[in-house]
Amino acid sequence: MADDFTYDVFPASDDIIEPIAQLADVLRANAPAGLRWQYKPRPDLKHATIYRGEEQQVLRDLFAPREPSPPAPLPQVGEGRGLARASLEIPRTD
Repeated sequence: MADDFTYDVFPASDDIIEPIAQLADVLRANAPAGLRWQYKPRPDLKHATIYRGEEQQVLRDLFAPREPSPPAPLPQVGEGRGLARASLEIPRTD
């Protein structure tokens, strides 16, 4: 993946915990590079209450400061991007 992607899964007790657990197993085994994900079953909540039950933590996680990516190295003179070295010889006229 070119960019990181975050996927949060918080199943409630409305008969979806088992299928979502299977999805978590698939992600554990095959998550693509760059995918940050978490699985947090919440059988104590229902579909109608899961958002209120998780909203504060999800927002904290979503907007938490992250380590910046290191800057890409700058090209050196004469490397790539069509840059070339040239020399100029001026003939002597004495």
